[in-house]
Parts: sequence; C-alpha cells; structure tokens
Amino acid sequence: LHSTSRRQRQMCIRDRLILQKNKSVVGEIMFSKKFKKIGLKIAYYRKRKALKQMEVAEKAGISCSYLSKIETGKVRYSLAVLIQIAKVLEIDPEELLTDGSSY
Repeated sequence: LHSTSRRQRQMCIRDRLILQKNKSVVGEIMFSKKFKKIGLKIAYYRKRKALKQMEVAEKAGISCSYLSKIETGKVRYSLAVLIQIAKVLEIDPEELLTDGSSY
C-alpha cells in the first residue's frame, strides 16, 4: 500500500512537469506567432515604401541578415530595434504592435 502511494506521487510529479512543459511550448508558439506577425508587417511597410532590406537595415543600425530574420519571424528582437525600424519606415511603432493594420 505504501509503495502504491509513493508511485502515485511520482506520477503526479511527472504529470505536473509534463503539463508545465506543454504550457511552456504553447506559450512559445503563441509568442513566436506574434513575432512572425510583426515581421510580416515590417516587410509589408518596407515594400510599400519600395525600400530594400539593406537600406532599412543600414538606417536602423542592424545587419541585413538580422532584418531578414526579423521579417520572417526567426529571431527575437528588442523593443528598441522595433522602434528604430519603425522610424526608418516612418510609421508609429504601434502600427507594428497592434492588429488593426492590414498587410
């Protein structure tokens, strides 16, 4: 009887760890989707202004490959970088962060 309760406790601990891991993965997926959506907006506004990635990257003070990764949602970036990109694109950073914009 004692070993069964110990085993049940071990299973509960394992189940909690699995649940925490799954919540973390789901959160990461949602977080990644947000970054990708912002990246798509950056690409939209850049193309709308007929700017090349290299031009935007140089003016924003980042590398062209970093901007490419931002636009495709493959990298995380700071709010400061987002603000610099928005300045180059001559848009309010809020345009990139809200869902109201069409792209």
